[in-house]
Amino acid sequence: MKRSFLYILFITVIIPGLQAQPGWEINPNDYQYSVTFTAVVNVNGLESANADDRVAAFSSGQLRGTANCQYVESLDRYFAFLTIYSNDIQGDTIVFKIYDASEDMIYDCDIIYEFTADQNLGDALLPVVFSFPPLNNEAEILSFSLPGETGPAEISPDDHTVHLTVGDEVELGQLTAVFTLSEGAGARVGNVIQESGVSLQNFSGPVVYEVVAENGFVRQTWTVSVSGGIATGIDKSSIEEEMKLYPNPTSGSVFVDIEAGVGEEIEYFMLSSGGKTIKQGKLFPGTRRQIGLGNLSPGIYFIRFQGRRGPVMRRLVVK
Repeated sequence: MKRSFLYILFITVIIPGLQAQPGWEINPNDYQYSVTFTAVVNVNGLESANADDRVAAFSSGQLRGTANCQYVESLDRYFAFLTIYSNDIQGDTIVFKIYDASEDMIYDCDIIYEFTADQNLGDALLPVVFSFPPLNNEAEILSFSLPGETGPAEISPDDHTVHLTVGDEVELGQLTAVFTLSEGAGARVGNVIQESGVSLQNFSGPVVYEVVAENGFVRQTWTVSVSGGIATGIDKSSIEEEMKLYPNPTSGSVFVDIEAGVGEEIEYFMLSSGGKTIKQGKLFPGTRRQIGLGNLSPGIYFIRFQGRRGPVMRRLVVK
């Protein structure tokens, strides 16, 4: 009996946590639809640097996707490129689990996702963060200021807008904003990460910021508009001459022609005169896109086009 007891004790010490090893396997051919996540894994405040760490997605206890962390040399970071599968185009509730190989432990993640086919969530600049314990999920602009402002910014958490007034002598083309965000959050304009007190931005028209919560999952669009000042520094040589917006003024819809020479995907944001985003979408080279105006009230609006060569702002009059 003594030898038997010692043998069992020895096995327990050498292979701790054997039951925690996940048997996560899935056959993508069993499903019609998918979404993708570009993510990182964070356990107890440390981002994963272990190719054996894994993340898995479940719906009603059924495995719907799993991925190991992979090292991306160009970014010196480990990413989990997770594909989630479903036979319903929308509506499945997805929850996540993390496997920490170094501790041989499985943790529940607090992120809950409603499946919507063909979505791509997260990216290399601002990935989704599957974490335990949970990270902050707020994506707010808490303060915002510009050189030459005549008073504090008007920040609307409900509309996700920021409005400032600057002196008439201020040139708006190259201004550095000083801002604070929710704890751990990041922000970008287009594909450029914004750093408070460092990044230059053209505020001649409304500027759309994407604020991403610390958990990388909650993402909120904020529009910053400025009154006063002198509009300068708009890049006429970027994509402006290769785009046509018509008719303008209009009363029903507006067309946008993108010449093939643009050579890149363009995002557009339709903004009210106060800077609130009304609608947004994507445009592609060599195409014509009709943008419906719905029941917009007569007035002045802006359409911001954002590409790799910089933003272009167009004024649109709705009759």
